[in-house]
Amino acid sequence: MNKGIILLEGCDCAGKSYLAEYLAKKFDGVVRHQTWNKQIQHKIFDIHSAALTKAVKISKTRLAIIDRLWMSESVYAVAYRNGTQWPHQGRVMDRVLMTHGALNIMCLLSPESAERRHSEMKVKREELYTEGNGRVARIYNDIWSGKAYRIFPDYASHLTRDVCKRNDFI
Repeated sequence: MNKGIILLEGCDCAGKSYLAEYLAKKFDGVVRHQTWNKQIQHKIFDIHSAALTKAVKISKTRLAIIDRLWMSESVYAVAYRNGTQWPHQGRVMDRVLMTHGALNIMCLLSPESAERRHSEMKVKREELYTEGNGRVARIYNDIWSGKAYRIFPDYASHLTRDVCKRNDFI
């Protein structure tokens, strides 16, 4: 039986949800999709904590797949909201994920592809942001290459300096 935790991170339209559903079907996993909206903006840390707690519990017997978590909050907060209200959320979440041997998968697109795919998708489904997906994709790519740490005012600055060197990130 497959068990454990997989965390998928990346910009909108990078294929995270598709990959999550594929992995869930192939390995009998459970998907937890995290998102952000104005109604929950002041509760995002609580919502992410609850999702992570649930994933840890599920991971004891099945594969738990989390579609976005703390890194998305850090990236989107920098791109759209002048920073996050929870500067230490990343540290807490990352430590829990490491403790439980989670695999972090970065789903990356070029900024140009991200803009194009986002333009195509926003006519098919509701998207939270109407523009700027290329900027978000650039931040994720900079995280992977180790160049993004200067833009984060929180734990993400520490983590993103070495994310491409860690064996729990692919």
